[in-house]
Amino acid sequence: MDENRQLKLTIAKLEEQVRRNSQNSSQPPSRDSAAQKPVQEAAVGLRRQRGGQPGHVGRGRALVPVEAVDEVVVHRPGACQNCGALLLGEDSTPQRHQITEIPLGKAKVTEHQAHTVVCSCCGTTNRATLPPEVAASQFGPNVVSLRVVLMGCYRLSKRQVAEILETCFGVSVAASSVVNQPQQVVSAALAQPVEELQAYVKVQSACNVDETSWRQGEQSKASWLWVVVTALVTVFHIVPSPSGAVVLPMGSVDKSSRLSVIRIL
Repeated sequence: MDENRQLKLTIAKLEEQVRRNSQNSSQPPSRDSAAQKPVQEAAVGLRRQRGGQPGHVGRGRALVPVEAVDEVVVHRPGACQNCGALLLGEDSTPQRHQITEIPLGKAKVTEHQAHTVVCSCCGTTNRATLPPEVAASQFGPNVVSLRVVLMGCYRLSKRQVAEILETCFGVSVAASSVVNQPQQVVSAALAQPVEELQAYVKVQSACNVDETSWRQGEQSKASWLWVVVTALVTVFHIVPSPSGAVVLPMGSVDKSSRLSVIRIL
């Protein structure tokens, strides 16, 4: 009797092991046998086809209003495809198909000529002077702004920016001048707005702040880039130190958190 009982217990244990799979135990799916794996959709013909499913409402590209397009090309049948008769009717609701294209860009080059003229009465040599805004640069404000956007917002290198200007607009620019001239001009133009933004974040009751190391040019020691985020304004500021000289903790702040609520000094 004991032997039979032992055999029954062994058989029950083996049957339990056979039935065990990843669905009813902690056994990983990789240990399931082929018979234990769930039936795939493909085996019963339930695999979904690629693309939109039946009943799905498609979302095509919205058409631009007719009054906003640059050109309308009308395609009208001239003769009946059945009898060949001349067609003179109008379609009040024609099929509309729009093609959006970027025009081939070619930079506009304006030459300023400063003439020198000798006075016929006294012999004085008179030379015209270029307006300050003309003499300041060989590139217009759109070229300068585009270079700054490509480097600052889209993180392109100097060489990549120079290649885009050459390829897309026919503007030949040295890679070194891509940084030097735009940085100086735009930095000067944005000096006052940046000061106003810095003053704004200083009076906010709470800001989200973080910092990271930042290396500039050929400097041997890394600086630190601080970002100050408010509901309306985000300010970046590069300083030589990551210390509390930049920010002062306000209240109880979790020191282990890289993102803290602080008051700007």
